[in-house]
Amino acid sequence: MLESYQDGQLYPLFDGLSPCHSITYNPLSPYIKMQVTVRAGLEVEDWKRLDNLMRVYQSALRFAYNRLLEGKFSDNDIVKLLRSIFGINSRYAYSALVEAKEIISSQKRLLRLHIEEIERKIEKSKRKLARVKNPLKRKGIGARIKKLERKKKEYERHLSEGTTPKIIFGGRRNFELLKKGKLSKEEWRELRSNQVYCIGGQVINGSRVVTNGNYNLQLIHIEGNRFRLRINVGYKEFIEGEIEIDSPYLFYLLRHLEEKKAYSVRIIRKGRRYEAHITFNVEKEIEPNGEGVAGIDINPDGIAVTIAYPD
Repeated sequence: MLESYQDGQLYPLFDGLSPCHSITYNPLSPYIKMQVTVRAGLEVEDWKRLDNLMRVYQSALRFAYNRLLEGKFSDNDIVKLLRSIFGINSRYAYSALVEAKEIISSQKRLLRLHIEEIERKIEKSKRKLARVKNPLKRKGIGARIKKLERKKKEYERHLSEGTTPKIIFGGRRNFELLKKGKLSKEEWRELRSNQVYCIGGQVINGSRVVTNGNYNLQLIHIEGNRFRLRINVGYKEFIEGEIEIDSPYLFYLLRHLEEKKAYSVRIIRKGRRYEAHITFNVEKEIEPNGEGVAGIDINPDGIAVTIAYPD
């Protein structure tokens, strides 16, 4: 939720909570902009073709991620490779590239946090070691400290060299379960290929610019809160699914679609259920009074608050 600071009180500018990727506010403008995501269950009959699209897209994402780490290819080269190897169109290929870049960027941002967390664990273990007298327990604590120090050096090396730790698509914990035989290969493949993502934008069709918000994953309003999602699964091949959106941002989404503005869509498979995440920009008029503003950023791992006064 974003709030305005007036007369020593916080007043909501947006009601309801929704993940915010970015917030933009100009004190000289009567409008505030934010990016929100609405979620809804997706009902689709031709789920096999959707699953195949997810499998291909996730393979393309991993390919793009590895090529970026190699540092030998330009963005255009990677997009061309994705199109030729995986048979996906430019918009899917571009989305995979952007997502791969974000994974690497987030890994780099987390390095300092990982180092700080390890330093806290080392200090805690050292304090515990100073209290413990039992030789066997002291040996165990000492081994833990050495392990943490090795991990800290590894993260510090990545930080200084501008590299990132190796990640496992599908999750490290699930990979360990696979190695122990507690997760089947089929289940592992399911976990590694359960999403497809497409960034919205203008689509060039010959000499015409076709704007429909999102060519590959197009949201079409039926009535009320009911929508149809048109899914591009191949060259001029589409399947459709239906969703119902219950969100305080429904009005803004309808206006966004009516104005044919771009939006991004991510489809996630959870078991045999599907969920659509639609991300778009919201602009709302406010009445700034010149006494200051407050911004609240809500994330899974914490809350950040900023209050700014005119002086």
